[in-house]
Amino acid sequence: MNKPDPSHEEPQDFGDLENQLSRLIPAAPSAAAQRRIGRQLDQLEQHRRERRQMWWRFAPVAAAACLVLGGVAFLQQQMSRPQVAGDPAASSSLASDASSSQKVPAAVPEFSGSAMPISVGGNVATSPEFASPPPIVTGIPADHFLPVSSQEFIRDAKEGRVIELSDDLRAREIHVEYDNAWHWHDPDTQTNIRIYRPREETFLVPIETD
Repeated sequence: MNKPDPSHEEPQDFGDLENQLSRLIPAAPSAAAQRRIGRQLDQLEQHRRERRQMWWRFAPVAAAACLVLGGVAFLQQQMSRPQVAGDPAASSSLASDASSSQKVPAAVPEFSGSAMPISVGGNVATSPEFASPPPIVTGIPADHFLPVSSQEFIRDAKEGRVIELSDDLRAREIHVEYDNAWHWHDPDTQTNIRIYRPREETFLVPIETD
């Protein structure tokens, strides 16, 4: 007896399998599966609402940081104009005797302690506050010196690393470098004293993520 050639049967077998597979209909999800999917979708929507509300709560902190930077820039512009105490003759004497002025450099501090803390997600950021001028150490009595000007310049501002404050909250460090300058004048001896001191501030600004 002759055996059938397998090469002639394979195409027919695969054709039947394809026809059977095409007639298959996916089963509808059960009621329990539908309820489980609905609960997961509700939890996801609630989580999104909570995150949106969280960012609205931290929006005032970011706005306050922007206002502080804008206020520092405005004060820097206003204070860059020298203010001479006394009569107008004092200003002319300052200009004529500028060559006799003394510059007293101050040590560079590691970090200024004159910053106001801002709590951000359990961490503390700082906002700039004008540092008080250092005391004058000279052989001339302090009451002979008249304050001429007090200036603050923003030397550099750059972004730092991103910090994970919590599972759903991140913040970026903003480093700002300032230069403080104070000027005193003694009208009796025509002595000028200028003190320069740099300082740094670090802010934490929340970053919104999708």
